[in-house]
Amino acid sequence: MYSCSGCSSAAQTANMIAIKMDREDVAEMSCIVGVGGDVKPLVRTAKSERDIIAIDGCPLSCTKSCLNRHNVVPKYHFILSGFDVPKLNGQDPGLTIVMNTYTHLQFELGCASWKGLSANKVAISAIKRGLSANKVVLSANRMAISASKRGNPQIEIGCASWYGLSAILGIGANIGRF
Repeated sequence: MYSCSGCSSAAQTANMIAIKMDREDVAEMSCIVGVGGDVKPLVRTAKSERDIIAIDGCPLSCTKSCLNRHNVVPKYHFILSGFDVPKLNGQDPGLTIVMNTYTHLQFELGCASWKGLSANKVAISAIKRGLSANKVVLSANRMAISASKRGNPQIEIGCASWYGLSAILGIGANIGRF
């Protein structure tokens, strides 16, 4: 996984999400600056046969551009401005925006590939943060509404509902790690 780490709040949201995914063992983070700077061991890692997640804060897509320099195409590319993450210069991102976007990306990755976090892990994580399974479902419903606004309701609503329902029933589909 590679992320933007520029100076805006959107860039730092991308970076915080990538770090969180790395620390929670969802995906292994690597250094996009090293790829863009042609550091041989980091370019080799990027060119290995892994599924790559690229997270950019804004439409400039610097992360994706660094990968493209070496003909590396990410399997998943997220531009956080498409998730209503504001790009504010000289400001840190709000924790609510970071966590909501992180949760949304987890569902997007789960829906896209059936990999990533299982509903059980989402529910356990929510409980550790002091949330009930009902709030996980509320979050899934909010994501479904957000998906409708973005014009792709059928796929995303189905997956968000599946994960939300699974969190209550304790059903999971944890297949692997990126």
